[in-house]
Amino acid sequence: MVTLSVQLTHRQAEVLATIREFVETKGYPPTIREIGLRLGIGSPNGVVGHLAQLEAKGAISRDPLVARGIRLLKDFTCLPEAENDRFKGFARDDFEACA
Repeated sequence: MVTLSVQLTHRQAEVLATIREFVETKGYPPTIREIGLRLGIGSPNGVVGHLAQLEAKGAISRDPLVARGIRLLKDFTCLPEAENDRFKGFARDDFEACA
Protein backbone atom coordinates (compact mmCIF):
# COMPACT_ATOMS: atom_id res chain seq x y z
CA MET A 1 0.00 0.00 0.00
CA VAL A 2 1.04 3.55 -0.68
CA THR A 3 1.13 5.91 2.31
CA LEU A 4 -0.67 9.20 1.75
CA SER A 5 -1.48 12.08 4.06
CA VAL A 6 -5.02 13.29 3.34
CA GLN A 7 -7.59 15.32 5.23
CA LEU A 8 -10.42 13.10 6.45
CA THR A 9 -13.44 14.06 8.48
CA HIS A 10 -13.76 12.36 11.83
CA ARG A 11 -16.54 10.13 10.51
CA GLN A 12 -14.60 9.22 7.33
CA ALA A 13 -11.66 8.21 9.52
CA GLU A 14 -13.99 6.07 11.64
CA VAL A 15 -15.38 4.34 8.55
CA LEU A 16 -11.88 3.74 7.18
CA ALA A 17 -10.64 2.40 10.53
CA THR A 18 -13.68 0.12 10.76
CA ILE A 19 -13.01 -1.30 7.29
CA ARG A 20 -9.32 -1.79 8.05
CA GLU A 21 -10.01 -3.48 11.40
CA PHE A 22 -12.66 -5.74 9.85
CA VAL A 23 -10.31 -6.85 7.06
CA GLU A 24 -7.44 -7.43 9.50
CA THR A 25 -9.55 -9.52 11.90
CA LYS A 26 -11.83 -11.41 9.51
CA GLY A 27 -9.84 -11.47 6.27
CA TYR A 28 -12.56 -9.92 4.12
CA PRO A 29 -14.26 -6.49 3.92
CA PRO A 30 -17.49 -5.59 5.73
CA THR A 31 -20.85 -5.05 4.07
CA ILE A 32 -22.48 -1.62 4.11
CA ARG A 33 -24.89 -2.86 6.77
CA GLU A 34 -22.04 -4.15 8.97
CA ILE A 35 -20.30 -0.77 8.80
CA GLY A 36 -23.55 0.97 9.75
CA LEU A 37 -24.15 -1.37 12.70
CA ARG A 38 -20.60 -0.91 14.00
CA LEU A 39 -20.74 2.89 13.80
CA GLY A 40 -24.39 3.45 14.71
CA ILE A 41 -25.36 4.74 11.26
CA GLY A 42 -29.00 3.74 10.80
CA SER A 43 -29.33 4.34 7.08
CA PRO A 44 -27.37 2.37 4.48
CA ASN A 45 -27.39 5.55 2.38
CA GLY A 46 -25.42 7.29 5.13
CA VAL A 47 -22.71 4.65 4.90
CA VAL A 48 -22.75 4.80 1.10
CA GLY A 49 -22.13 8.57 1.28
CA HIS A 50 -19.06 8.10 3.47
CA LEU A 51 -17.76 5.33 1.21
CA ALA A 52 -18.23 7.57 -1.84
CA GLN A 53 -16.12 10.28 -0.20
CA LEU A 54 -13.40 7.79 0.76
CA GLU A 55 -13.40 6.50 -2.81
CA ALA A 56 -13.13 10.06 -4.17
CA LYS A 57 -10.13 10.67 -1.88
CA GLY A 58 -8.46 7.50 -3.14
CA ALA A 59 -8.62 5.56 0.12
CA ILE A 60 -10.79 2.72 -1.17
CA SER A 61 -12.21 1.27 -4.36
CA ARG A 62 -15.65 -0.27 -4.56
CA ASP A 63 -17.48 -2.74 -6.75
CA PRO A 64 -21.13 -1.74 -6.25
CA LEU A 65 -22.37 -5.07 -7.60
CA VAL A 66 -20.57 -7.11 -4.92
CA ALA A 67 -21.77 -7.22 -1.28
CA ARG A 68 -18.22 -7.08 0.11
CA GLY A 69 -16.76 -5.08 -2.76
CA ILE A 70 -14.68 -2.62 -0.70
CA ARG A 71 -10.92 -2.64 -1.14
CA LEU A 72 -8.38 -0.53 0.78
CA LEU A 73 -6.04 1.30 -1.59
CA LYS A 74 -3.86 3.53 0.55
CA ASP A 75 -2.49 3.66 4.07
CA PHE A 76 -3.48 7.05 5.47
CA THR A 77 -1.20 8.81 7.94
CA CYS A 78 -3.69 11.53 8.86
CA LEU A 79 -6.46 10.49 11.21
CA PRO A 80 -8.33 12.79 13.59
CA GLU A 81 -8.06 12.25 17.32
CA ALA A 82 -10.53 9.60 18.46
CA GLU A 83 -12.87 10.31 21.34
CA ASN A 84 -13.38 6.61 22.05
CA ASP A 85 -11.99 3.19 21.21
CA ARG A 86 -13.23 3.06 17.61
CA PHE A 87 -9.60 3.37 16.54
CA LYS A 88 -8.45 0.47 18.72
CA GLY A 89 -5.64 -1.42 17.10
CA PHE A 90 -4.06 1.77 15.85
CA ALA A 91 -1.25 3.39 17.83
CA ARG A 92 -1.98 7.12 18.05
CA ASP A 93 1.73 7.83 17.70
CA ASP A 94 1.63 6.24 14.25
CA PHE A 95 -0.66 8.96 12.90
CA GLU A 96 -0.47 12.73 12.56
CA ALA A 97 -3.47 14.64 13.86
CA CYS A 98 -5.57 16.20 11.12
CA ALA A 99 -5.60 19.97 11.08
